[in-house]
Amino acid sequence: MSYGVRLTDIDGQKLELTSKCASIIASGTANLSNSLNADDTYGVDINLNSSSAISESNLGVIINPSQDIVYSVLNRRFEYSSILYASSQYMNSASTYYTRNDTTGVMTAWTAGNLTNGDRNTWDSVLAVFPIAFWDKLGATSFTSIRLFSAMCYLVYDTSASSKIIVYSIGSAGISSIEYVIIQNGK
Repeated sequence: MSYGVRLTDIDGQKLELTSKCASIIASGTANLSNSLNADDTYGVDINLNSSSAISESNLGVIINPSQDIVYSVLNRRFEYSSILYASSQYMNSASTYYTRNDTTGVMTAWTAGNLTNGDRNTWDSVLAVFPIAFWDKLGATSFTSIRLFSAMCYLVYDTSASSKIIVYSIGSAGISSIEYVIIQNGK
């Protein structure tokens, strides 16, 4: 009998993760900040405890947004003579959201419209909302630490700009903690 973590893909292919093919070099739970980092990026850095940088081709990351998943939208419905005609979700102008530059990781505050009656430019529709988590490489190819990003992601129609955008809510307004495993191949 062998021991290890057994991985299976949707095609039924299996791999048993043992110390012969890979090792778990970091794992745990990390709390996420309610504010951006000093350089206006976001995420938590996990130290790999390695004296030299490890190539991205030898690393793997699994992230699970684990607790306090919150989303902030407002539901509005249109009724006429007690008949419901439409129900929609709109962004909440009282909440803080950020756009993100995927190349630099820099996040910029975005303000939702305030749902003013008669002014369609203040009604920003929610197209989808879901938790997101990823290894934020920011163009690097070798690492002594890994930045883990997780937030609530909103696909929004920004009415005032007449465009679809992606915005995020962070920390206790989005995802407050993650569970993670970092794997190094061939150790």
